[in-house]
Amino acid sequence: MITLKNLKEVGSQEVFDQVCNHLLSQNEACMEYHHNVYTCTYKNNKGQKCAAGCFIADEEYHGMFEGKSWTSLVEMGLVPEAHHTAIRSFQIIHDESSPSSWRKRLEEYAMMESLNFNYGC
Repeated sequence: MITLKNLKEVGSQEVFDQVCNHLLSQNEACMEYHHNVYTCTYKNNKGQKCAAGCFIADEEYHGMFEGKSWTSLVEMGLVPEAHHTAIRSFQIIHDESSPSSWRKRLEEYAMMESLNFNYGC
């Protein structure tokens, strides 16, 4: 499993495979209800994680991550810069599209980045 601890030691294909397996297996957005609205979270009270959250091991997680983009966490030095652009793209897929469209969006990302889409093949 790729976590913050070993993120800089793995390649783009491994990062992509982990996020695909996570999102398409969970098949539900990771959200919490705060102040009368549902918001995307890195980790929720049901134990689910978002596309970026799947790279944060439980022991690496801090509540201060919530409400911040992956870019902000990188800039604050809370997560490594490795694969920043890709993880931010996955975070956007999770946050801005429905689970029913995740597979298509991930397939498009794979084609654009010359990666193999290995989930469910």
